[in-house]
Amino acid sequence: MRIVNLCSMSGPTGGGASRASYRIHCALRARGIKSSVLTLSSSAADPDVHVIGRATLSERIRRDFGQKLESLVSLYVRPSDGNVWTSAFASPLRVDQHPHVAAADAIMMYWVACGFLSIAGIGRLLRLGKPVVWRLSDMWAFTGGCHLSLGCERYRGHCGCCPQLRSSREWDLSRLGWHRKRASWRTQTLTVVCPSTWMAKNARQSSLFADADIRIIHTGVDVSLYRPFDRHLARDILGLPRDARIVLAGADGLSLTGGPKGGAYLIDAITRLQGRIPGLHLTVFGTSYKPEGIPCTALGRIVDERLLALAYAAADLFVSTTLEDNLPNTVLEALACGLPVVAFGIEGVLDAIREGHNGFLSRPRDTEALASNILRCLLDDELRRTMAGNARQEALTRFSADLQGAQYVKLLEELCARRR
Repeated sequence: MRIVNLCSMSGPTGGGASRASYRIHCALRARGIKSSVLTLSSSAADPDVHVIGRATLSERIRRDFGQKLESLVSLYVRPSDGNVWTSAFASPLRVDQHPHVAAADAIMMYWVACGFLSIAGIGRLLRLGKPVVWRLSDMWAFTGGCHLSLGCERYRGHCGCCPQLRSSREWDLSRLGWHRKRASWRTQTLTVVCPSTWMAKNARQSSLFADADIRIIHTGVDVSLYRPFDRHLARDILGLPRDARIVLAGADGLSLTGGPKGGAYLIDAITRLQGRIPGLHLTVFGTSYKPEGIPCTALGRIVDERLLALAYAAADLFVSTTLEDNLPNTVLEALACGLPVVAFGIEGVLDAIREGHNGFLSRPRDTEALASNILRCLLDDELRRTMAGNARQEALTRFSADLQGAQYVKLLEELCARRR
């Protein structure tokens, strides 16, 4: 069986979709599937990962045109609340004509916009007649253009009057995007895979995917890479204080100051705990930003997964303050490293964290409850050790890359057999 994976970025580093697509590609290949990847950008030194759109001057011009066009639309749109909004109205790349697509028995898609595939381009792939599995990293596939709806439910209808676009018009860019998607998504060849129960619920409630075949396959992590490690040695390697009580968080430049990642709530909670926890030290990765007045180490963007695993192993606790997310990779990686997790109890996290078993859940935006849970976990060493063991076991039994690979192989075999 030949599978082609399509993702705007794919590799062992980068965002969640990039890493998820590459992990699934490796898991399929490990199970004997002839898997390849087509992408615009990759950090992988992998002969089966093919970066397209740069072989010739003409291809580079077409690729750059699509990305610049999307950037111009984004500048015009400027969504509120720190969210991301993508139109994907145009892309000059004809991915549907690529030899790896032609040779594939089935197609797997991940995050494919931002100059890689347009809405019409996705429609052309769906009309090839091959089974298509679309793993949803966010809500974009069934909204008018937002990546996360942030509580808006207009995607259950036809979008329009988009709050993120600050629009009061029914026929705005979100309504146009919804109609373009409805025209392109009409097919019986598409199977939608959601990494979380929350995403599957939203997809089923959407007007675009109301009749789609929707499955749940949880994200998997490499539990041989993300594993417990000597804490003091990990701290020495990363230059972190040996005897501190380290709270780890993943971030980007915006997520520590606002937006749906909720970083401002983390800073507020840590500030409240100053003087109450001896040696409290915040460590963040993915950003160089350090909040003032808080003992903090910013590890910056980590491109080597081995160093990222060390960052988890060096910490006492992982904190996730995302307000809306699709079972974050960081939460699963932390569990695999035997790290208890304190998080806001959003639906996307509930699949992984069981209250008092492998972490604690707080009401979203309740920084007092968040701080209380951090305090409870850091000051009770025996409880933390018990939860650490439970966290690792949860990752081994429910969120391993091997289990995820087996589930995708089973699904792909089912879909290909149905086509014969």
